[in-house]
Amino acid sequence: MSKGKKALMTVSLIIFVLALAFVAYKLFRVREITVTGCETLSEDYVISLAGIAYDEFIFEVDTQEILDAIDNEPYIKPVSVEIVYPDCIAITIEERKNAACIEKGDNYLIIDDECYLLEVLPKTSAAAYPLVIGLQTDEIKVGQRLGVSDTYLLDVLSDVLTGAEEAGIGLLCIDMSLAADIVLETQKGFTVELGDDTGLNTKFALITSSIQELENRGKSSGTIDVASGESAYYREN
Repeated sequence: MSKGKKALMTVSLIIFVLALAFVAYKLFRVREITVTGCETLSEDYVISLAGIAYDEFIFEVDTQEILDAIDNEPYIKPVSVEIVYPDCIAITIEERKNAACIEKGDNYLIIDDECYLLEVLPKTSAAAYPLVIGLQTDEIKVGQRLGVSDTYLLDVLSDVLTGAEEAGIGLLCIDMSLAADIVLETQKGFTVELGDDTGLNTKFALITSSIQELENRGKSSGTIDVASGESAYYREN
């Protein structure tokens, strides 16, 4: 092959590579950002937190940085950030929701059902959520899980909050003073001796059926004992 042909092939190859690079540079740009999981928050707000710039070279997008940025919002639980080639970033989140409150000095600590601190409100505000008592908090930081000496209690409280929500049982107060003897005050006016955290699904089913039966009998107060996890016992106060 002559030197002229070799030179021409080299130049052609260089032009081809440059053209390919240019096409890739133009093709792989962020043109679409989707957000899944928004209920009360706007998608635009989540995108602004993510800090993604439209037309950014998609290979320069750091998904972990995006997750960390979104995680700075207490009311958002980031689930995933995926790059959908050639030009889309797909963000999936869950919204954290106020589930209970804890007195701390002159304030209420507002937590979700995983015991993450969402915000701190002055006690002059009415407690709009179930009040948790008997839980000693140490370090507190908005956006982080409560700091307690025994994290097992947080897991138990989380299970109780979730179980009550799923069973449709409105709560006024949760007494966590003794993990083996949890006591609930319901919005229906009944006190519930829950016992420990074993068999919570069964216990909440017993509570629901007991309250329904008692209301049918014209009762609006009293104590329901489901600590055994096998049956419910009622006694008038």
